[in-house]
Amino acid sequence: YNSLKDRFELVFKFPDEILPNNSFPVSYSFIDTHNRIWLCTQDYFYLYDTGTEKIIRLENNLKENINSVAQQDSIHFFLGTDNGIHYGELNGTDLLILPQHKLNCVSVHVNELFYNHPTRQLFIGTFQKGVFIYDLKKDQCEQPSTSLSDISIHRFRLLDNDHILIATDGA
Repeated sequence: YNSLKDRFELVFKFPDEILPNNSFPVSYSFIDTHNRIWLCTQDYFYLYDTGTEKIIRLENNLKENINSVAQQDSIHFFLGTDNGIHYGELNGTDLLILPQHKLNCVSVHVNELFYNHPTRQLFIGTFQKGVFIYDLKKDQCEQPSTSLSDISIHRFRLLDNDHILIATDGA
C-alpha cells in the first residue's frame, strides 16, 4: 500500500508459466516471521519472499484446502484444513508433514489457528464445534467446558498476557 498516493501497488504477479490461465484458487494466505507470503492452494504452497522477490513452489502433499496456518517457530507450522490439523516442517524447498498424533483430537473443519508462544498452546477454532486447545508442553488436546462448543470460531486475537479474544459467527 502506498499511503502517499492512497492506493495499492502491484509488487508481484505470478509468471505465466506458473499460472497459464491466471486460474489460482487460493484457499488461504499467510505472512510468516521471515516476511514470506504463503499462498495456499489444494495442490501447492507458493511462498513469495518479500525481501528477495523470489517465489518457491512447494507440493501440498495433503491435497486439502488450507484454511489457516499458525507458525510455531522459524521452521514449524500448524496447518488447519477441512479435515483437521497437520504439523509441518519447512526444510528448504520442502514442507514435510510430521506425525503429531495428539492433533488427531480435532478431526473437523478448522477455521482458525492461533499459537500462543508463551504458553506453548495452539488454539483451534472450528466450524460449529467451538474451541479446542492443544497444549504442547503436556502433549494433550482438550475442549474447554464453555458455551462455545456448538458455534463457529472465526478469529483469535491476543488481548494481553492472560486473555485471548474470540470472534464467533454470532450464534
